[in-house]
Amino acid sequence: ESAVEEWHGDGATILDLLTEQRSTLPFDSLVLATTNVPEASLAAELASSGLELHLIGDALATRQAPAAIFEGRRLGLRL
Repeated sequence: ESAVEEWHGDGATILDLLTEQRSTLPFDSLVLATTNVPEASLAAELASSGLELHLIGDALATRQAPAAIFEGRRLGLRL
C-alpha cells in the first residue's frame, strides 16, 4: 500500500497510499518492476541476412516468461 514518490540516489520518498503520509528512507538501490517492452532490434538486423528467422517471446510481442518458454519449446520441437 505504498509507492516510491521520488528517488534520491541514496534513498527514496515513500508515499503511504492509505494515509497519504510521506517518509524518506535510506536505500542502497532501486529495483523497478515495469511492463515488458518488445526487443526486436536484433531481428531487424537479421531480417535482410537471408537466414531463417523465428521470433518468440518479447522479440515478437510483450509477454510473460511462461509464454516465451512455451513458444521456444514449440518452435524447437517444430524445427
